[in-house]
Amino acid sequence: MTKKEKKEYNRKYRELNKEKLAAKRTAYYLANKEERLEYAKKHREANRDMYKASSRKYRLANKEVINAKNKLTAKKYKDAQKDGLYTVYYLKEDHYVGMTTILQQRLCKHKTVHNRHIKDVEIIGKYQTKAGALKVEAALHSMGYLGRHSKLKQQTLKQLI
Repeated sequence: MTKKEKKEYNRKYRELNKEKLAAKRTAYYLANKEERLEYAKKHREANRDMYKASSRKYRLANKEVINAKNKLTAKKYKDAQKDGLYTVYYLKEDHYVGMTTILQQRLCKHKTVHNRHIKDVEIIGKYQTKAGALKVEAALHSMGYLGRHSKLKQQTLKQLI
């Protein structure tokens, strides 16, 4: 059998026995999982200093590129979170009503900066225009719900009505 024929035979065999070979690989992977994990752990520990030095050297050499990538990634992530709508939401436990275009980011800020409970958030509505969302938010603030700049939004509501 020539090298070319052998190669073709092996390709056909793999194609015909795809599931069988995949099952065999999975069984081997599961049977040797502990050994592989232990080996990887020992290898990382033994070469920790080398990896740190290599990583530090790479970061120093590519500082501008890494910073630019991080900024671009952060901007893309933030833009991806926007749905183009203004969301009016209600935090039940704090009796708070707010409006935002990026709900997850705003809730995270409520939790970390203002120490508010964000588990029971309720979306009141999503609006195409900021004016529409502000009307709803101002109306809720005038009913006694807490929120940022409540008095200013109540005045805005009076102007809009």
